[in-house]
Amino acid sequence: MGFLSDNKIKAVCFDIDGTLYPKYETHIYLLKAAIAHPIFSYRYNKMRGEIRRMDKINPVPATSLAEFRKRESRLIYGKEIEDYEKRYNSFMYEPWCRYDKKLTRFDNLIELLDKLKANGYMIGFLSDFPLGNKLEVLGVESYASFASSTEDYGTLKPNGTPFFKMAEAMGVEPKEILYVGDSYSKDVVGSKNAGLSSVMITNKKGSYPLADIVIKNYMELMERLF
Repeated sequence: MGFLSDNKIKAVCFDIDGTLYPKYETHIYLLKAAIAHPIFSYRYNKMRGEIRRMDKINPVPATSLAEFRKRESRLIYGKEIEDYEKRYNSFMYEPWCRYDKKLTRFDNLIELLDKLKANGYMIGFLSDFPLGNKLEVLGVESYASFASSTEDYGTLKPNGTPFFKMAEAMGVEPKEILYVGDSYSKDVVGSKNAGLSSVMITNKKGSYPLADIVIKNYMELMERLF
């Protein structure tokens, strides 16, 4: 028997950036954003770190994407400014939507999704960044029973709120979800503290004590799950 049946899993959910495609492709985009708009990019990245430090892992009240943008503005500029969303869209979101047409899907991902779907498992996607066109570009949009950004709930991983909201939206208990991600501190720590099972996908040697499964690629994951 495999991990899914042994642990009564009903849904397998995935991080996106660095999990469905190589992390360096995200880094290239962020570097381009930093070169084009260095001051905003610096403040934006610093702000996201501050949100993680403030919210940590314990669930916070869920808000909305609009409220999250206001929160970003307060942390970056010390106040809510009227054109913050316009700046964010111009400097970060719109360039990303143009860049994400170049994403390279990891090998054997589609084979895994096909097998999950054929065996009756729900599939979800939860990212710290806006989804944009990523799922469509990667060819996985049609598999999604759920797809969202943590920003839609007013916080970032590893906070537990987005994981609980994902479980609620999919109609399952957190313990019935297996979450796959490439970041130990965000994906594994966040999902495990919310009561999910977790997979760490990485080529790096290290200690990942909270991860239920540690794998290098999706072929290896298929062998462990079924």
